[in-house]
Amino acid sequence: MDFLPPELSLSESLPKVSFLTRFWLFFVKHKIIRYVTSGGIAAVVNFGSLYILTGIFGVWYLAGAVFAFALSLIVSFTMQKFWTFKHFDVAFATISTQGSLYLLVALGGLVFNTAFVYLAVENLGFHYILAQFISALIVSVANFIFYKTFIFAKNKS
Repeated sequence: MDFLPPELSLSESLPKVSFLTRFWLFFVKHKIIRYVTSGGIAAVVNFGSLYILTGIFGVWYLAGAVFAFALSLIVSFTMQKFWTFKHFDVAFATISTQGSLYLLVALGGLVFNTAFVYLAVENLGFHYILAQFISALIVSVANFIFYKTFIFAKNKS
């Protein structure tokens, strides 16, 4: 199995490249992998900061959860903007607009997630973990489409 896309494939005239180098090129080249990785890092920031605030410093768990959510949202926005979608416009107006839209999409995802989990558990008899898993998949795909199409779309001018 070749990890390099055709445009990065190796010819005999080029030196041999290690498996790790080829894997890294594949990883960095594919937007969906960067998207999932960015989301994973944001989730680690969310859970980690919640644990540190509540478990170590004794901050009330709901206050810790709000702070952890806000911090992970900032991390996620920054990684999605600059790494996943490679959108480097740092003008205040651009960042303000994108940040506001990003927050709206995140809150929309939260509302959808809450409603979906409730309906799936209460009306369809799903286990709450299964309902959350399905909802997370739906929200992740929808968010990717919103980010790519609306928030971090490249100008065609």
